[in-house]
Amino acid sequence: MGRKEEMKRRRLRRILEKNNYVCGVCRKSLENCPFPTPEMGGKIPDNCITIDHVIPLSEGGKNIDENLRPAHANCNVKKGSKIIYGRSWRLIFET
Repeated sequence: MGRKEEMKRRRLRRILEKNNYVCGVCRKSLENCPFPTPEMGGKIPDNCITIDHVIPLSEGGKNIDENLRPAHANCNVKKGSKIIYGRSWRLIFET
């Protein structure tokens, strides 16, 4: 594993620990979910751990730890570039 990949993994672990291994979108556990690997290519499994921007980059959000949270890949895709607050995340899954 290269240095850049190792730095990404450390950052991901830090974000996971800060969020108690809970998906920031659906609020379910990420405890047994796999990390994405280069071998997966562009095909990331739905339950794979990804990083979600609380305030999307397209809305002026920053790529800093305070604006990042872990999410299942499928949750992150469903959320897209929306900003969700409190319980409003449920609306994403009802539509």
